[in-house]
Amino acid sequence: MDMSETNTTTNMVEDYYDVQDDYLADSLPSPSAAIRGLGLGLLVFSVSLLSYWGDIALAKPLAIFSQLIVALLGISLFLSITLTDAKLAFPREFQLLFAFAIWSMIGVPVAIHPSFAVRELFTLFKLLLMAFVILNAVNGRSAYKWFLFALVASFFIASWGGITGLARGAETIMMPGTSLVRYEGLFGNPNGLGKLACLSIWASISLYFTMKNRMGKIILILMMLLGTVVVGWTGSRQSMLGLIVIMASTYWFFLRKSVRGIPLKILVFIMMICAFALLLVFLTKTPFWHRLAKIAEPGGMTEAGSAGSRLYYMIESLRTVAKHPFKGVGYGCMTIVLVGKSTHNAILGMLANTGIIGWFLFFGSLFVAMLRLRRIQKMPIPRLDWNLALVGWVLYTLLFFWSALTELHLYKPFWACFAANVGYMIWVERTYHSSVSEIGPVDDYQAVEFIPEQ
Repeated sequence: MDMSETNTTTNMVEDYYDVQDDYLADSLPSPSAAIRGLGLGLLVFSVSLLSYWGDIALAKPLAIFSQLIVALLGISLFLSITLTDAKLAFPREFQLLFAFAIWSMIGVPVAIHPSFAVRELFTLFKLLLMAFVILNAVNGRSAYKWFLFALVASFFIASWGGITGLARGAETIMMPGTSLVRYEGLFGNPNGLGKLACLSIWASISLYFTMKNRMGKIILILMMLLGTVVVGWTGSRQSMLGLIVIMASTYWFFLRKSVRGIPLKILVFIMMICAFALLLVFLTKTPFWHRLAKIAEPGGMTEAGSAGSRLYYMIESLRTVAKHPFKGVGYGCMTIVLVGKSTHNAILGMLANTGIIGWFLFFGSLFVAMLRLRRIQKMPIPRLDWNLALVGWVLYTLLFFWSALTELHLYKPFWACFAANVGYMIWVERTYHSSVSEIGPVDDYQAVEFIPEQ
C-alpha cells in the first residue's frame, strides 16, 4: 500500500468513526453515560476531599455522600446488566485485588493487633467495592471522558476553594528564621492537593489528545499550567517529583511514538527539553525548593526531619519483613509498629503488612493492567482510543513512582483512577476484539488503518 492509499484508508476510517462515534461511545445502554458521568464526577470529588480532609465534622457527611453515590451507581448498573445483554466486568486485575483482600483476612488471626487489622480491612473492602462499581460504570469512551473531566473539575474546585477561603486554604510552617505558607486548598493537607494536581494534569493530557475543539484544548493547557503552579505552591515533594515523572513519561510513552518523521521527532525532543528546563526553573524559584534540596545537605536525612523520618520508617519496614516475610504483621498493622505513623512507602509497607504473597497479589494487579495496556496498544483501534490508551502509561508510571513515596492503597483517588482506566481498556477490547481476531496486531502508527464490519 503506497502513501496515498494509506492516507485514503486512514481518512475513511476516521470519517467512519465520526459517523459511528455515538454508537461506539458506550456499550452500557442504561443508565446513560451522562448520568453515570455525573455520578462519577460527584464520586471523584468527594473521595478526593476525603483523602486529606482536615475538618472531621465534615468528613463524615462526605463519606456518607460518597457511599450513597456508590450505592446508587451500583444499583443502576445491576439493573442495567440484569435487564439487558450488558456484561459484568470482573477482570484479572480485580480478581487479584480481591484475592489480596482475602489473603489479608486470612492473616488477621496472626496479626499483631487483630482488631486494628479488621478495622483497616473494612475500609479496604469499601474501597474495593467503590472501585468495582467505577470499573463497570466506565463502560465506554464517553463515560471515561466524563471521569477525566470530573478529575480536572475536582482539582479546580479544590484549588479555587482554598484561594477564596472557603476552607483551610493554607498552612504556615515555621523554618529557622522564616515562616512559609504552604497552599493546601480544600484538603487541609498540601500533599493531598499536590497529588490531585498531578492526576488532573494526567487527565488534562488525556483529554487534550482527544479534543477537537480549539477552545477546549486551550482550557486544558491552562489547567495543566494551573496544576503545575499549584504543585509549586503546595511545596509537596512527592508532587514536585511527580511532575517530572509525568513530563518524562508523556514524552517516552506517547509523544515519541505518536510523532512521525525524524525532523519532527527531533523538534519534539528539543521542545520537551526546553519545557523540562522551564519546569525546573519554576520549581527552584518556589519557596519550597529547599525542601527537596535539604535532603542532600548534611543532616538532611536525620530522623528528626520529614525526609529522614520516612527513611527510618522504611528501615523499620525492612526489619519487619525480615521477621515476618510470609504473612507480615497484619493488614495496616505497621501503623502499630511505627507508633501511629504510616510507612510512607507502599512497596515496603505492603511487604511488611501482608507478606510476600500479599505484595505479589496487590502489585500483580497493576502489572496485569499494564500488560492489558500493552496489548491494546498493538490493536488496530481508532486514533482517539489509541491516544487515550498510550497516555494511560503516564498514570501507571506515576502510580508506581508514588508507591515508593506514599501508601498508595490508602489513597482513595488511586482506586478511582485505576478502576476507571481498567474499565475503559476492557471496553476497548470488547468493542474491537472481532477486528483484532480477523486482522491481527498492526504497527502502532497504523492504529486507525482498518474499517470494522458494520
